[in-house]
Amino acid sequence: MPLAVLLIWQQYRIAEEEHLKVSLATLALLFSVRFFTVALLTPPIFWIVAKAPISAGKVVRRTICYLAGFVPFVLLFAVIRWSLLPPWYPETQQWGHRTLAALIGLTYTTFGDELVFYLAVVIAAHAAVYFQRLQRQELEQLALKEALAQSELQTLQMQIQPHFLFNTLNGISSLVHSDAGRAEQMILRLSSLLRRTLKQDGSDLVRLSDELHLAEDYLDIEGMRLGSRMSVRWDIQPETRDLLVPQFMFQLLIENGVKHGVANCRGQGWIEITSRQSDRALKLEVKNSVTGEIQQGMGVGHQNIRTRLSLLYGTDARLLFHRRDKIAIATLVLPVFSSTNSEGKTETVRQFEPEMRS
Repeated sequence: MPLAVLLIWQQYRIAEEEHLKVSLATLALLFSVRFFTVALLTPPIFWIVAKAPISAGKVVRRTICYLAGFVPFVLLFAVIRWSLLPPWYPETQQWGHRTLAALIGLTYTTFGDELVFYLAVVIAAHAAVYFQRLQRQELEQLALKEALAQSELQTLQMQIQPHFLFNTLNGISSLVHSDAGRAEQMILRLSSLLRRTLKQDGSDLVRLSDELHLAEDYLDIEGMRLGSRMSVRWDIQPETRDLLVPQFMFQLLIENGVKHGVANCRGQGWIEITSRQSDRALKLEVKNSVTGEIQQGMGVGHQNIRTRLSLLYGTDARLLFHRRDKIAIATLVLPVFSSTNSEGKTETVRQFEPEMRS
């Protein structure tokens, strides 16, 4: 109908230049009815195309069918147009009578214009069908990717939990025969640690304070096993305690620091745990003393962490690891997620800039 308005004005200006006596109201009525007729025929064409679009394997047959469909289209157009308005004769600038001859005249005198309209509608209908298909495919692919990512996250988390429990049980087994009393205390600590672990709801993100409590229980158990050979330093920024971090990820770095660093030191070893928040990121760091070569594990640790970071945050988080002057430093850089709002209610709020760079 907006196209009809443009053509009405165009035809009126042409008539004025050619000094033809035609009223703007008559042109408005003629073109409005003409385009309204095309509009009435458009939804059926869209419905037909949605049911049987031209597609691979059916190109020739359906193209022929749509070309043949122009015949009923032009006939229906003429009947509707003839029913809504009597024929208009520009030579005499008068309305005619609704006769069979007038109906046939409407059919062949508008043949070329209606072919253009028909092809435009058919092409537009196919464009709409293909766009909807593309949207559905994108949504299905997105849902599949999310399902696969969630499945992989659960698998990786299941790998971490046994990893951490095995480390703890190995520490207890080393004291069962040499110091039964301390081994008993370690078992009690382990039961407390397991209760805390089982309270986790399986979500991907937990508060940093929960991870720190878990780390404290674990380091208490390792402290009983290693005794004076291990000292622990904590440097936790208070405002970071309510921020959200991936479950068991920080814990795994602490375990690696004890197992591959402190436990292998001949003299007294140490581990330092730090958290800092900037405007753009949460920085979690584990430093530990190292003597000799770092013992290589089974590859579950750092690779697992990097995979989980990629699934959870894309490129907005990273794990850094380097060794300097007998000190191993593992650093997690995470987007800032808050677990509480200003009213103290639990919620998750993303507060980081997506263009983080090293």
